[in-house]
Amino acid sequence: MVRPDPLGASTHGLGELLSRVLDAGARRVVVGLGGSGSTDGGAGALSALGARLLDAQLQGRPVEKHMLMPPRGVAIRQSTDRLAVSDPVMRKAEELGAVVLHHCWYKTVRKYEGESDPADIADLAARFPRVRIIMAHLTGCGCRGVLDVKPFKNVYIDTSGSPAMAGMVEYGARTLGAERLLFGSDAFGRDFSAQLARVLDAGIPEAQRRMILRDNAVKLLGL
Repeated sequence: MVRPDPLGASTHGLGELLSRVLDAGARRVVVGLGGSGSTDGGAGALSALGARLLDAQLQGRPVEKHMLMPPRGVAIRQSTDRLAVSDPVMRKAEELGAVVLHHCWYKTVRKYEGESDPADIADLAARFPRVRIIMAHLTGCGCRGVLDVKPFKNVYIDTSGSPAMAGMVEYGARTLGAERLLFGSDAFGRDFSAQLARVLDAGIPEAQRRMILRDNAVKLLGL
């Protein structure tokens, strides 16, 4: 029996399975992920499906297959703090018309070197006005973060981050417009019911609720 290797576990097998399913003619596949026994963030599955994985300098190893389709979006988990390490990714996203989801937070404790806050996202949006950016964590960014990115129409905010805070979704919808808010689950670190409740129980018109929960993502990501 092979000894378990949690730090080296891969989702490559999942990608191989999905490839077989696609080859069999499936046009829609729903993958349910619980406590995943891997730590590669889905990189193995993407490789098995033909993606070419790149680092911040857009360097990577070639794979045998081509990508299945142009990417609709890319997530930047590594923060940037205006260090321009994300610029190659942003330039590629601009070329492909992809949406960028960027981790962001205003901390109440020390901000470490390289960590991004909403002011950094505003700087990124100003330098790449044609790239649509989803700034993650409305509650973590707070009212100050909303005001930071308000002038930049290419920035959207997802509703996740920390426990729900009364009035935060309403403030975002009132200040930015509901068309610039998207539902964020923060899976799997937060409970889905709590994340949904912050939108479902918000004091906003039903049309705005539908925009946040569905319509904005459909339009932005071309779903």
